Amino acid sequence: MVKLWRRVVVWALALVLGACGGGSVEIYWGPSLSGWVTIDPVPSTTGDSATLSGEAFISPTYWNCCIGTAQQMTAVTVSWRNETTGASGLASQSVKVGTFEPLYDHVWTATVPLALGANRIAITATDVGGLSATARTTVDRTVASYSLSGAVVLQNPRFTRAGASPARVFSSLEAM
Repeated sequence: MVKLWRRVVVWALALVLGACGGGSVEIYWGPSLSGWVTIDPVPSTTGDSATLSGEAFISPTYWNCCIGTAQQMTAVTVSWRNETTGASGLASQSVKVGTFEPLYDHVWTATVPLALGANRIAITATDVGGLSATARTTVDRTVASYSLSGAVVLQNPRFTRAGASPARVFSSLEAM
């Protein structure tokens, strides 16, 4: 969203400068000229997978508007790799089509299977011309903790004696 507002402000300034007789202003309306990819913060989890998301660049050379999938329009493939387990796959992508800016807000999501402990995840965005960027994050998969509370009730007469407390029954069982 910030990128869109920057471009709107630049466009408005160019109109004002042009109307006031200011010097020439050159505006590049296409996507960023370099590759980049971001990963939103991910909390630790006890689940067997984590859903990651972020943004990626739009190919400055090969993008096209305005039909097809997000991957076809942006000419960028976003993939993930769990460097801890070796698992990999493609991310789901979406892109918005606008009036002043043909394509913007190229976002991706991926569900990545996790191993117990720290999982190093790499997200790579690559366009068809070979321009690429990689971002990494670590997702910790912790073991779920459990607690047990309550009272022990022994109902088997073989292990109980009249008037015996559970503590005495356990101590006599341990001695066996």
